[in-house]
Amino acid sequence: MVMTDAAVGSGRVDAVVDTRVADASASDARAGAGSVDELLSDLLIVAMLICGQVALLIALGNWRSGPAMIGAALLVGPFLAATVAHPLLSRTVTIPEPRFIGYLLLGLPFAFLSQVVTMPGPAGVVFQAAYVGLYCHAIAVIRIYGPRGRPRLPVTLLAVGFSFSTAGYALPHTPYLILVIIQGTLICIALRRGLPRAPSAPSIDRETAARRRRGHRARLGVALGLLVVSSVILCVVARIYYDDVNRVISKITFGGRSRGGFSNTATLGSIASLKASGGDTIAIRSFGAEAPGYLRGGVFLGYDKGTWEPAVSTKQTAESRPLYEGRWTFLGRLPPAVEAAPDFEIYPAGQYGRHYFLPIESNAVEATDKKDVLLWPGDVLTVSFGSTARGYGVFVDESQPIPGTTGDPEWLAPPEDPALVASLDRVLESIARERSLPRPIGEATIDIDRWVAALTLWFEARYDYRVGIDLDPDRDPVIQFLEEKSHGHCELFAAAGTLLLRRLGIPARYVTGFVCEEKNSWGDLYVARSRHAHAWVEIGHPERGWIVGEMTPPDAAPDTSEPSSLAAFGEWLWGLVEQARGLLARGGIRRLMELSLRGVREAVLWLVGAWWRIALLVAGAGLFVWRRSRRKSSDAIDVALRDLSPELLAERHRLALLEEHLAKLGFPRRSSETLHEYALRLQRAELEGRDEAVTFLRTYALRRYAPDGAGLAR
Repeated sequence: MVMTDAAVGSGRVDAVVDTRVADASASDARAGAGSVDELLSDLLIVAMLICGQVALLIALGNWRSGPAMIGAALLVGPFLAATVAHPLLSRTVTIPEPRFIGYLLLGLPFAFLSQVVTMPGPAGVVFQAAYVGLYCHAIAVIRIYGPRGRPRLPVTLLAVGFSFSTAGYALPHTPYLILVIIQGTLICIALRRGLPRAPSAPSIDRETAARRRRGHRARLGVALGLLVVSSVILCVVARIYYDDVNRVISKITFGGRSRGGFSNTATLGSIASLKASGGDTIAIRSFGAEAPGYLRGGVFLGYDKGTWEPAVSTKQTAESRPLYEGRWTFLGRLPPAVEAAPDFEIYPAGQYGRHYFLPIESNAVEATDKKDVLLWPGDVLTVSFGSTARGYGVFVDESQPIPGTTGDPEWLAPPEDPALVASLDRVLESIARERSLPRPIGEATIDIDRWVAALTLWFEARYDYRVGIDLDPDRDPVIQFLEEKSHGHCELFAAAGTLLLRRLGIPARYVTGFVCEEKNSWGDLYVARSRHAHAWVEIGHPERGWIVGEMTPPDAAPDTSEPSSLAAFGEWLWGLVEQARGLLARGGIRRLMELSLRGVREAVLWLVGAWWRIALLVAGAGLFVWRRSRRKSSDAIDVALRDLSPELLAERHRLALLEEHLAKLGFPRRSSETLHEYALRLQRAELEGRDEAVTFLRTYALRRYAPDGAGLAR
């Protein structure tokens, strides 16, 4: 019985040992499986990042452009190299996880690049996403080299998402589709591996398990097929309806309209409200040798009860216009010389960044992104995405007539409202009687100059300029203005003048923009503020082309007086910052260096422009040299005193007090006198305490200036 119990006990021990060995083996197996799973997860994330970085590299490189590929390689290359090397370096290189401030600092270089370097491509907003993609790739690279346990898949998906959103607008269809298929496959595998697995069921036979595996593979194949088909359909639809999608996104991004009558419709009173609310806010900055004057931002065709509409049916992209040396030249205008510099550099404020504000005499425009420009009737340029706030160069040639006048019947279209037509006819009959001007009948020609002058004088004699005016919203404002009012704002004068000219058979169009004539005293900067918003008429002349017609009375001329000197300096300084950013975006370092040299030249010319500035400059230079010499001597004394011991510094203080006391007694120390010479002169004088003073002077001189350096050591 004892033997049996012992045997049983031995069997229990063996069973426990066998169980522990089995548990250890299972733990080792799970650890091995865990390491394999981690390795596969790492490889999937690395593969997705490489795919996204390759797409971003090709997109930013503009597909086959050599210089652009070099710049793209400098941006994307470090991330691509670090990602490719991850399987080899992950065991030896570990990047600590940065904190929130670290991630903010990491984003500063990308934010700076987004402000100074414009990505190539048809849509500025989309290509600004490339910088966000680069930032996400930087975080993803840090994560894959960081400690285990941090979530890496979300930031990886975010990075590749921005990469492919950028690449979709630049890559040709076939390579982009291949990259989408590869990336979609990797994403599906990664997401499938991230799903929790069902617990094993030993009771399931092999046939059932095989049937489930086949079902899982079928579902995965269907998912991949749907991904490929949806990607192809999305690419095709995006390319066919690119302009329509741009227009919708533009309305969402920019709110569908800009302030002050510069949207797709111009309502009478919008510019007046802008003047009343905006005040001194700068709307446009212009750099040039002279004031640009009237800067047109919108040209409108049809009028209906206080609202002007453009002729949208003939809108086209500016890509159809000739391109000379990177400059868009308007049809019918000669291109500028290759070596010519822009006459003006114009920088609109951000809220007006959809428009190119241009003088009517413009013949070419030098912009940052030339693929996103839309051309409207009347040679008005806008952008669908991005912004013109980074500036653009404008070339002007006043010797060329503006084409497209009498041959454009849409600029002669009269209003359809019979009441408005009758009101216009009554005004024209009154002017014709007062000025003895014949109304044109049939095909008879009309004296355009005389009628334009007569209309201008008629408005000036009968109306005062006033921003505030009460109008009945249920009636046409132009009828109320012509028949009931004696004052009005610029929009009413311009709208009435345009309609009156068309009624006479003279081509005319309603134009909104800014009058930029305020000169900054610190440089070649001209500004237009919100109060300088304006509406005027452009008249089609058979010989001179389109010309500016001002129907608003002269007392409405905007105030161009400069603010205080300090405020003007701040505006000029900030204008230089905006100009530097724009030149760097449009022309790179070369244009920025040209701006710097021009700034130095202007500063020198300003200094030598008046005798008192030259005198102040010479006096300042002399004061600087004198202070510099004093500082050098003071620095030399400080260096010499720095090597003295504390005992010797105390005796030097006693020396200063002794010299001050002797000076009061009538024995000051001369500037060229040494301590020994001073002591010898004191020895001959009759002074109380003479011997002690002489002894101290000679002892201090020996300790301070001894040849062997005695007393200098600390």
